[in-house]
Amino acid sequence: MSVTTSDVDGRAALSPQVNQDAALSVRDLWKIFGPRADQIIGTPDAELSRADLKAKTGCVVGVKDVSFDVAPGEVFVVMGLSGSGKSTLIRCITRLIEPTSGTVVVDGADVTAANDDQLLEVRRHKVSM
Repeated sequence: MSVTTSDVDGRAALSPQVNQDAALSVRDLWKIFGPRADQIIGTPDAELSRADLKAKTGCVVGVKDVSFDVAPGEVFVVMGLSGSGKSTLIRCITRLIEPTSGTVVVDGADVTAANDDQLLEVRRHKVSM
Protein backbone atom coordinates (compact mmCIF):
# COMPACT_ATOMS: atom_id res chain seq x y z
CA MET A 1 0.00 0.00 0.00
CA SER A 2 1.27 3.46 -0.75
CA VAL A 3 0.01 6.64 0.90
CA THR A 4 0.45 10.11 -0.54
CA THR A 5 0.33 13.35 1.44
CA SER A 6 -1.65 15.85 -0.64
CA ASP A 7 -4.87 17.48 0.61
CA VAL A 8 -8.28 15.78 0.51
CA ASP A 9 -11.50 17.79 0.39
CA GLY A 10 -14.09 17.04 3.08
CA ARG A 11 -11.79 16.53 6.04
CA ALA A 12 -13.66 15.40 9.15
CA ALA A 13 -13.07 16.36 12.77
CA LEU A 14 -10.65 13.81 14.17
CA SER A 15 -10.43 12.03 17.46
CA PRO A 16 -7.66 13.40 19.72
CA GLN A 17 -5.90 10.02 19.69
CA VAL A 18 -5.46 10.14 15.90
CA ASN A 19 -2.03 11.40 14.86
CA GLN A 20 -2.95 14.28 12.57
CA ASP A 21 0.65 14.59 11.30
CA ALA A 22 0.68 11.00 10.03
CA ALA A 23 0.03 10.10 6.41
CA LEU A 24 -1.92 7.12 7.75
CA SER A 25 -3.27 6.78 11.27
CA VAL A 26 -5.15 3.65 12.36
CA ARG A 27 -6.73 3.49 15.81
CA ASP A 28 -8.49 0.61 17.55
CA LEU A 29 -9.36 -1.14 14.28
CA TRP A 30 -11.41 -4.33 14.51
CA LYS A 31 -12.96 -6.60 11.92
CA ILE A 32 -15.08 -9.43 13.23
CA PHE A 33 -16.96 -11.62 10.77
CA GLY A 34 -20.27 -13.08 11.86
CA PRO A 35 -23.61 -12.26 13.47
CA ARG A 36 -23.76 -9.38 15.96
CA ALA A 37 -20.00 -8.87 15.59
CA ASP A 38 -20.24 -5.29 16.84
CA GLN A 39 -21.52 -6.55 20.21
CA ILE A 40 -18.33 -8.54 20.92
CA ILE A 41 -15.90 -5.61 21.15
CA GLY A 42 -15.41 -4.45 24.73
CA THR A 43 -16.75 -7.66 26.24
CA PRO A 44 -14.90 -10.65 27.72
CA ASP A 45 -15.74 -12.54 24.52
CA ALA A 46 -13.25 -10.33 22.66
CA GLU A 47 -10.44 -12.00 24.61
CA LEU A 48 -11.49 -15.58 23.77
CA SER A 49 -9.30 -17.71 21.54
CA ARG A 50 -10.30 -17.93 17.89
CA ALA A 51 -11.76 -21.43 18.37
CA ASP A 52 -13.63 -20.52 21.58
CA LEU A 53 -15.10 -17.35 20.05
CA LYS A 54 -16.26 -19.27 16.97
CA ALA A 55 -17.83 -22.00 19.13
CA LYS A 56 -19.56 -19.51 21.46
CA THR A 57 -20.72 -16.82 19.01
CA GLY A 58 -20.20 -18.10 15.48
CA CYS A 59 -17.87 -15.13 14.85
CA VAL A 60 -14.27 -15.00 13.68
CA VAL A 61 -11.85 -12.14 14.40
CA GLY A 62 -9.96 -11.00 11.29
CA VAL A 63 -8.36 -7.86 12.79
CA LYS A 64 -8.11 -7.34 16.53
CA ASP A 65 -7.58 -3.87 18.04
CA VAL A 66 -4.88 -2.63 15.64
CA SER A 67 -3.34 0.84 16.04
CA PHE A 68 -0.38 2.35 14.19
CA ASP A 69 0.83 5.47 12.38
CA VAL A 70 2.75 5.83 9.12
CA ALA A 71 4.67 9.08 8.70
CA PRO A 72 4.72 10.90 5.34
CA GLY A 73 7.33 9.23 3.14
CA GLU A 74 7.77 6.28 5.52
CA VAL A 75 7.79 2.74 4.15
CA PHE A 76 5.55 0.53 6.28
CA VAL A 77 5.37 -3.25 5.86
CA VAL A 78 2.60 -5.56 7.06
CA MET A 79 4.04 -9.04 7.62
CA GLY A 80 2.61 -12.20 9.06
CA LEU A 81 1.74 -15.81 8.49
CA SER A 82 -0.89 -16.91 6.03
CA GLY A 83 -4.32 -16.32 7.56
CA SER A 84 -3.09 -13.78 10.12
CA GLY A 85 -5.25 -10.91 8.80
CA LYS A 86 -2.85 -8.89 6.62
CA SER A 87 -5.17 -8.62 3.62
CA THR A 88 -8.18 -8.03 5.85
CA LEU A 89 -6.32 -5.17 7.55
CA ILE A 90 -5.41 -3.53 4.23
CA ARG A 91 -8.95 -3.93 2.92
CA CYS A 92 -10.34 -2.36 6.12
CA ILE A 93 -8.00 0.62 5.67
CA THR A 94 -9.45 1.24 2.19
CA ARG A 95 -12.95 0.14 3.28
CA LEU A 96 -13.09 -2.56 0.65
CA ILE A 97 -14.14 -4.50 3.76
CA GLU A 98 -16.10 -2.46 6.31
CA PRO A 99 -14.33 -2.43 9.70
CA THR A 100 -16.43 -3.51 12.66
CA SER A 101 -15.04 -0.56 14.63
CA GLY A 102 -12.10 1.81 14.80
CA THR A 103 -10.79 4.82 12.92
CA VAL A 104 -8.70 5.09 9.76
CA VAL A 105 -7.37 8.50 8.73
CA VAL A 106 -5.49 8.95 5.45
CA ASP A 107 -3.79 12.32 5.07
CA GLY A 108 -6.26 13.98 7.42
CA ALA A 109 -9.37 12.43 5.84
CA ASP A 110 -11.36 10.12 8.11
CA VAL A 111 -11.89 7.14 5.80
CA THR A 112 -14.17 5.39 8.29
CA ALA A 113 -16.59 8.35 8.24
CA ALA A 114 -16.31 9.11 4.50
CA ASN A 115 -19.36 9.06 2.28
CA ASP A 116 -19.25 7.26 -1.09
CA ASP A 117 -17.89 10.27 -3.02
CA GLN A 118 -15.18 11.00 -0.44
CA LEU A 119 -14.23 7.32 -0.31
CA LEU A 120 -13.92 7.20 -4.08
CA GLU A 121 -11.65 10.27 -3.98
CA VAL A 122 -9.41 8.67 -1.34
CA ARG A 123 -9.20 5.41 -3.30
CA ARG A 124 -8.41 7.21 -6.56
CA HIS A 125 -5.80 9.62 -5.21
CA LYS A 126 -4.51 8.53 -1.78
CA VAL A 127 -4.12 4.75 -1.54
CA SER A 128 -3.26 1.84 -3.76
CA MET A 129 -3.01 -1.86 -3.18
